[in-house]
Amino acid sequence: MYRQLSKLVQPAMACQARMASTAIVKPELQLFGIAGRHAHALFSAASLSKKLDTVEKEVQKVKSLIGTDPVFALFLNNPTFSRTQKTEEVKRVAKSLKLSDTTTNFLASLGENNRLPQTVEIVNAFESLMSSSRGEVTCVVTSAAELTGAQGKEGEG
Repeated sequence: MYRQLSKLVQPAMACQARMASTAIVKPELQLFGIAGRHAHALFSAASLSKKLDTVEKEVQKVKSLIGTDPVFALFLNNPTFSRTQKTEEVKRVAKSLKLSDTTTNFLASLGENNRLPQTVEIVNAFESLMSSSRGEVTCVVTSAAELTGAQGKEGEG
């Protein structure tokens, strides 16, 4: 009887172990809305594939491309192109930029869900998650008097 029970329990334990290793990774900062939901999904996927830093650099590259290439930016926001057309074009751009599978799949997912117009907001949200995961805090310093060069450097560091 013990052998029969152990045969039943072992696969269940193996399945549980696999599920634990692929559990969704949640950063300390919780963001909401469309941008937050997609940023969390990207953070989780990048964390599971152990490519957080790579994905961060890649999405910053995409954000920069959107800011510097008006044709690409207009394409992402153009409602006359179908989801399929946008998805295929984004995959082609990702391939030309030599982006990782995680980033390429993420951009394809945005295309399939018609969320490419929100790419910059999603990348900004992802950058916030990355800053939070590194323990960085953004602050604004207001001073009654102008800071000296040394004081400014001290505040930055």
